[in-house]
Amino acid sequence: MLKLSKTWLIEFIENEHPGIEAQAEFFACDSNEPDHVLLKEYSRYLARSRVGRLGDTLKVNTAIGHVSFLLWSMKRESNRSYNSDIRKQMGLFVSNNLAVQEGLTKEAKPKLSASPKDVSFIVSKLYEPEYLGTFGSMRAVLSLTLSMMLIIDTRGRRGFTGHRLRPEHMCLRWEDAQFYCFQSVEDDVFDIRINLKICYDKFMIPLLRSNVFLFPEARLAKNITLDASQFKIIPLARLLPISMAFEDTLRLLINTALLDGVFGEGISSWDDLSQIRLPSHIARTVRRIQLKEELMDVPMLRRMMHHNLTKDPSK
Repeated sequence: MLKLSKTWLIEFIENEHPGIEAQAEFFACDSNEPDHVLLKEYSRYLARSRVGRLGDTLKVNTAIGHVSFLLWSMKRESNRSYNSDIRKQMGLFVSNNLAVQEGLTKEAKPKLSASPKDVSFIVSKLYEPEYLGTFGSMRAVLSLTLSMMLIIDTRGRRGFTGHRLRPEHMCLRWEDAQFYCFQSVEDDVFDIRINLKICYDKFMIPLLRSNVFLFPEARLAKNITLDASQFKIIPLARLLPISMAFEDTLRLLINTALLDGVFGEGISSWDDLSQIRLPSHIARTVRRIQLKEELMDVPMLRRMMHHNLTKDPSK
């Protein structure tokens, strides 16, 4: 949208003010900010020349968004500070004046809601032969499935990838996962659970699927901090049935961990995990499953290079 906003402004300048060189005037290093008169004229140009998705007119919020993207594009290319006052004044102008004068709409766009059946259908298609052949490895399919389930579980629209201190493919590393086994002394019930530390760019309380045994820690802050108090642990229910294994985030995470060989104590399979069970007379309520220290900085969602999974753990 930043590039598109710049293109539209240049188009407007060429049509309405041919004597102005838009690139040099507004986008060059240390160039000047456009004045309010020009921005108001530009917003009116957008209202008259662009068509909205709901009809023949733009939405108020869409017009405001176009102006905001334009200001950010200028700020990024010219290295000047972002002027929030101009953004606020233009927002008021579009909402109070332009909306009435140009008939901008405030009608909300209807959004379709996905159902659990939609998710099951999409995931099942990934594992059909005609689609499997398009992937370089099964690990790529597993990573894609895991990403999809995390998006659904956190309702984050890939918000969990917004870690400002790491590259996108390093948003989740094995140091962010803590594996625990729970064993009841009374009835010998045995479960494996995970605390997964998830970092968000924006304030968000995830509403997660109630049938996944996963403990996401959502960092509740607009600006990323390292303050441990900014995490919220949300306990959920148990594993999904085997028939829904491809939609089970916990099961996918454990399979990924087994493939990467991150477990210590000679654990390399589900059978090995089941051997962690202790006799009831010495069983404790919770035991931490240790991970290999040298693999803590390895990303869970490995990067793809030319349709092949990179062998470099840092990628």
